[in-house]
Amino acid sequence: MGAKNFTKQQIKDYVYTFFEKYKEFVDEEIRISVENTACWEYLLKCLESLSNDEVSINPRNNLDRYKAFTYIFDRYKLFYQVVSLVDRLNAGSLSNTKLFGVPIAIKDNITIKDVHFADGIFHSYNMIDIGSKSLEDYSPAYDATVVKSLIEAGLIIIGKTKLDEFGVGSLTDGVINPHGEKYIVGGSSGGSSAVVGGRIVTCALGTDTGGSVRLPSSYCGCYGYRPSYGLISRFGLSELSGMFDTVGIVGDSVYQTALLSHALVCHDIKDMNSSYSCSKVQKKIHNFLLNCKETSNLHRPLRDVKLATFDLEELYSSGYIDEDNKKNMQNVQKILTELGAEIVKVDIARLEACASIYHLYVAKQLTTNLKRFRNPLHNKSHSLETTSVVSKFHEKTIRRLNLGNAIVENEVYIENLLGEERENLINWVERNKLFDEIEFLITPVSVNALPVKEENVSLIKSELYTTIAPILGLCSITIPSDLKTPPLSFQITAGYMQDDKLFRVASAFENFVKKNVTHS
Repeated sequence: MGAKNFTKQQIKDYVYTFFEKYKEFVDEEIRISVENTACWEYLLKCLESLSNDEVSINPRNNLDRYKAFTYIFDRYKLFYQVVSLVDRLNAGSLSNTKLFGVPIAIKDNITIKDVHFADGIFHSYNMIDIGSKSLEDYSPAYDATVVKSLIEAGLIIIGKTKLDEFGVGSLTDGVINPHGEKYIVGGSSGGSSAVVGGRIVTCALGTDTGGSVRLPSSYCGCYGYRPSYGLISRFGLSELSGMFDTVGIVGDSVYQTALLSHALVCHDIKDMNSSYSCSKVQKKIHNFLLNCKETSNLHRPLRDVKLATFDLEELYSSGYIDEDNKKNMQNVQKILTELGAEIVKVDIARLEACASIYHLYVAKQLTTNLKRFRNPLHNKSHSLETTSVVSKFHEKTIRRLNLGNAIVENEVYIENLLGEERENLINWVERNKLFDEIEFLITPVSVNALPVKEENVSLIKSELYTTIAPILGLCSITIPSDLKTPPLSFQITAGYMQDDKLFRVASAFENFVKKNVTHS
C-alpha cells in the first residue's frame, strides 16, 4: 500500500488524472511559465516518487535556494491535495478552472489549517532561546478565507514564505534577492516576492499594509498587486493595522495576477471591512480576462487613457528619486505615450507627511497588537514575554515598537493626525481631478530604483509612494518596466474598486515590453 492506504495503482490513477486535467484546463501561456519553475519540478518528483514507491526527496536542495520558505509541503501533503482536487472533479463540484494544479506559495502570516504558523517572528532564531513555546507549536485549526478560495480554485499550496516579524519591516532578513545578494529583497512580503522573482513559483500571496507586497515585488522583478480595500477578505490574516492591511498578490504576469484576484474576490461576513461591491468588481475583472488577449493586439490600446504623474526633475531635486529611477520613469512615460496615453503633470502630494503619519499610526497599532501574544488563547500554559521577544527583533522593528510605546505613553492622538492628513490627500486628489477625469497615477515605487544592502535609506523615504493607496483605500500595482537584471519597476494606482481598469493599463504596458524584447 502507498500513501495512507492508497494502492500503487490508485496513486498512479490520481496523478495521471491530475496532470491530464491540468493540461486541459490551464492556458498554454500559464503552463509554459509554471513548468519552467523549481516548484513544478519538485511537484513532479514528489508525485512520481509516490507512484513508483521510491524514497522521498529533499525539497530544500533546489526549492529553497533563496532561503525564502518557513515551511515546505512534503510529498504526502501535496498528494492529498491532488486527491482532493480529482475527487471534487469526479463529483462534479469543481468546475473548469484556469488555475487547476498551479502551485502557489503563501506568506506565513496567513493561516492554513494544521500547518505551522509563525507570523515571521521565528525565522531567524530559535523560539527556545526566547523561553516560550507559545507560537512554536501553534498550528491553526482553520483556513483563512483566501486559502479556502485558492483550494476552491484548484491551486496547489506548495509552502509558506518568510516575512519580517509580525509583518513589520522592509527587509525580510535572511532571504536572498534572486537578482543578486548585494540587493535587499524588501519586505515584509520578501519571501513571497523572492520565490516568484526567482522562478520557484509563478505566484504567491503576500500582505500589503503600506507597500509590503509592492516594494519587494519591485525589488525582485515581479508584479505586486494591492487590491482596493475590502475587495479580498482579511479573515485568517494576522493583523498589523486593520485600517490598512490587505492580502496582496505577487505574480509573474498581469494575466495570472488578475486570474488570482478573480478567484480571491468575495464578500466575507467574517471580515467586518469586506465590501458589498465585490461581486460587481469580480465581474469586471472577469470581462478583462475575457478580452485582454484581443486588446493586447490593438494599436495604441491606451489612447483613451489619462495618466497623472509628478514632475521628475522636481522629484529628483527634492531627493525623492535617484538618478537611475529618474531615467527609469522617463522611459516609462515614453512607453505609455507610445501606447496612446495622455500624460498629465500634477503637483506633488505631501508625500513625506503621508508616509510619516502612516508610520506613526502603524507603530501605535503594532504596540497594541503585540500585547495579544502575552496570553495566546491557543496555548494558555505558556505566555510570551514581550520584552524577551523584542530583544530578538531586528533593530528597525525595535525602533518602531519604541515609537509606538512613546505615542501611547504621551497620549498622542495619532488618529486625529491621520484623519487630517487623509483629508489633505483627498483635497489634493479632488484639486487635480485624480481617479476621476484623470483615472490613474503613475509614480516610482521607491526613492532608489533597487536599493543595495549597504545603502541607508530611511523607512519613510522608501515608502513615499506606497502609502497613498492604503490611506485612501485604492488599488495599486507595481510593474517591471523592463526585463533586464537587475530589475526596474514603476507603480500604477487607480481609483477605489477600479481594479479591472488597473489591470488593463498594466497589461498594455507588459505586452509592449514583452513584444519589444521579442523583436529586438
